[in-house]
Amino acid sequence: MKLRYLIIALGLLVVVVYGALLVVVTGVLRTGTSSKPGFTAKEAYPSALKAAQAWQGDAQLVSANASWRDLKAEELLEEEVSWGFTFFSPQTRSIRIFA
Repeated sequence: MKLRYLIIALGLLVVVVYGALLVVVTGVLRTGTSSKPGFTAKEAYPSALKAAQAWQGDAQLVSANASWRDLKAEELLEEEVSWGFTFFSPQTRSIRIFA
């Protein structure tokens, strides 16, 4: 049983790291409205949740990631942000990133 949880945890870790790298490197995983300055996770989450529940009705949020282009610290709140939400389906034991 412990091995099973370890495999699931490692799988989730791999997907989260891969997703974060993909979002940071490419910057193309965005919804149509996620590129406006000041876009928050609270604003982005409902559309990601809706898409996740359409994918799997039992989808549960595992992590949320934000990425910006190369900016100075003082520019972070003024520039575009891209959100990525990782969901896990216990029933199908699968994960998917919605952004």
